Amino acid sequence: MALPEHVALALTAQTAAATTDTGPGGGWIPGEVDFITVTSSASTKFMVLSNTAPLGKRIWGNVGANGFKLQTLAGSTQTINNVDTSGAAVAVIPANATFLLVKSLTTGWILSYYTNLGAVGTAIVPA
Repeated sequence: MALPEHVALALTAQTAAATTDTGPGGGWIPGEVDFITVTSSASTKFMVLSNTAPLGKRIWGNVGANGFKLQTLAGSTQTINNVDTSGAAVAVIPANATFLLVKSLTTGWILSYYTNLGAVGTAIVPA
């Protein structure tokens, strides 16, 4: 059996980040990463999602024993699940979750998550 002439490798950017006490301007999820591991000391802590990712960008991530609150950059009018999260509204990511963010609009992201058992989680509606 002959080997193919070219083998394509998909290199992914990975990062780890810790949550902070404040909303927009706090811990950061960069738009260029493909996977992020979030460390959170309490479910009241925050992460901020970049608004510079290209349309169609997918960012996978996970968080352990404590969930966190996710917002978009202050004043950006970016949305998560069709709710403006650049002000007071937050998307609450539960503990022990694997999440997926998809830049589905130039002004917004779709967020879904899976439990640590692999089940699809209920819809997250920022409030």
